[in-house]
Amino acid sequence: MKMDDRIGPAEVPAVHLEKIDYIAINNGRSLGLDQDGGIIGARAPDTGELLWTIQVYQCVYDPARETDLQEVYITSLSLGKFPNTLEICNEEGHSFILDLATKKITALR
Repeated sequence: MKMDDRIGPAEVPAVHLEKIDYIAINNGRSLGLDQDGGIIGARAPDTGELLWTIQVYQCVYDPARETDLQEVYITSLSLGKFPNTLEICNEEGHSFILDLATKKITALR
């Protein structure tokens, strides 16, 4: 495998909270968004309907390189330490908290 070859992102298990599944979306562009990674979605578990999406962080691209090689994907999604929050980690080791009530995102590191 060449240095610039990349295996697709790993599947991140959904988190279920109060009748909603929260999922890491790895194909944001197909939904009309500006990037593929770094997106969380809320999904109705009974129908699979996507209720909303939010961009957790922005991917910055070097125009001289292939865009898909520069995507930064979410690697884990879990319930946060505080009620009604999710903790999100990405491939670069950055962590974020998403407040589900306000949709406010806080970067931890």
